[in-house]
Amino acid sequence: MTQQTFNTQDGFRFWIAMMFCFVSLPCLFQTPSSRLTAEPVSPASSSSEQAFSADQMLAFAAELMREREYYRAITDRRFLFTFLHDTRRSMAHFRVGLAFYRGMDYGKAWKSLTR
Repeated sequence: MTQQTFNTQDGFRFWIAMMFCFVSLPCLFQTPSSRLTAEPVSPASSSSEQAFSADQMLAFAAELMREREYYRAITDRRFLFTFLHDTRRSMAHFRVGLAFYRGMDYGKAWKSLTR
């Protein structure tokens, strides 16, 4: 008869599995409404109620481009949806496309630059 030896790695795996079960088990019994705690935010009705001005948003995106934070610099896209009648929309489209291009996402860059 062979005797099984207790491996410390097996014991570690057992305790990790047990901890996972104890942590995830309460999540199974929650109702869907108790998991969601965020409340919907109403959109601002005028540009005076906006959190940031158009100039601030464009300056922030330009600074991120200088720092080579290309995916974060795509916040110009938020400018496009927020300020629908701004005269700098074509520049913002170009800068979003440039950020996608420098971030090596060429498909999205093409879509943004051909608008």
